[in-house]
Amino acid sequence: MPGTKFRFVGKPTIGWGLDCEVGFTGIGGFVMSKLLARVRRTMMTDGIPSVLAAYHASRIA
Repeated sequence: MPGTKFRFVGKPTIGWGLDCEVGFTGIGGFVMSKLLARVRRTMMTDGIPSVLAAYHASRIA
């Protein structure tokens, strides 16, 4: 079943998280990679700036 196996990437150290890669294969993997790329791009362009603006506004008030 695609997406059910993963491997750890890197060695965990203090202050650095442990990443993993999940394997998606075939046409379903292609579609999933495009979907995840869009979600990540939307989160970085829309989500994070609004969260940071709200945080800064709360720190000033």
